[in-house]
Amino acid sequence: MEQVKFFWEEPIDVSLITASWEASFRRPFIAGEWDWRFGNQPLDNRIFAAYILIDGKVACFVAHSPVEAISQDNVLLKAGLMLMGFTHPDYQGRGLFTQMSRAINSKLASLGFDFIFAFANHNSHYTNRKYLDWQDMGVLTSLTLDTQSIKMQHLETAFSVSDLPLTGELTEQLSQFTVCYDKYHMKRSSRYLSWRLLQHPTRKYRSAGIYLGSSLRAVAVYKTYNNTEIDIMEIFFSEESDLASEQVYSSLVSFLLSKGPSRLNIWSNLFSDEHLCLEKLGFAEDRFSAYFGLIKLNDQSVSTQISDWHYRFLDSDVY
Repeated sequence: MEQVKFFWEEPIDVSLITASWEASFRRPFIAGEWDWRFGNQPLDNRIFAAYILIDGKVACFVAHSPVEAISQDNVLLKAGLMLMGFTHPDYQGRGLFTQMSRAINSKLASLGFDFIFAFANHNSHYTNRKYLDWQDMGVLTSLTLDTQSIKMQHLETAFSVSDLPLTGELTEQLSQFTVCYDKYHMKRSSRYLSWRLLQHPTRKYRSAGIYLGSSLRAVAVYKTYNNTEIDIMEIFFSEESDLASEQVYSSLVSFLLSKGPSRLNIWSNLFSDEHLCLEKLGFAEDRFSAYFGLIKLNDQSVSTQISDWHYRFLDSDVY
């Protein structure tokens, strides 16, 4: 059995990791991604990653980005987003990734992590489910409004929408807004939002303010994809009563359509009132995005019912 090492205890040259990553995924590692993801993360300065080194080569690697989660009972939980997992092609089929993952999961539990979660693709889902106590919550698809076959029902609305600069001051304000009611969700602290939205090395996020008169009632954060689609990252509400307001969603969608995209995309929970609002505007479930699941560590009471969760593109490391 090969020796598993933990990066925060025994760091190695990052170039060894990125070289094996590139061999595994057959594409260049994004410049600046490592420093942003691990060198400046808001919750802990340790890099929670594990690796196996064989003959000077990183045979496999996985990392977990620490995240704060909030339960349905408003209890703060310590979680980790699984990412960057791979096995070098020269070492596949030997069970190394499973060995390494079990080791770091046990270590994370000893450090107080309540659960770890991921938005897995078809490659990683099998190993997670088969060997790592992964519990599936659901298959996520993009809820999409295709502007080529739009069926949007325009509603009379008193809300107005305009561009709003995405700044540190705004992220501080958004940390006081709400994103859901009575759901498990990842905490949107001002430090997290600043790191996630303002410091990303390759992605440009924008925001739109939704007003009732002069009152800012909601803010949508979004990005363009391939210059033809808009991904809605999250919607923040200053008033909980607006969470299921058809007028808010209608106003926002009309504003985003004025930007000229071919599609609007969002992750929206099927069991939410929001999903109904978006369906009424013409959104429909579309292409596969990810398997949403988790591995329980210290808190065995964490719900694995997807109806109990709020999730957005913001929570994933892909968008």
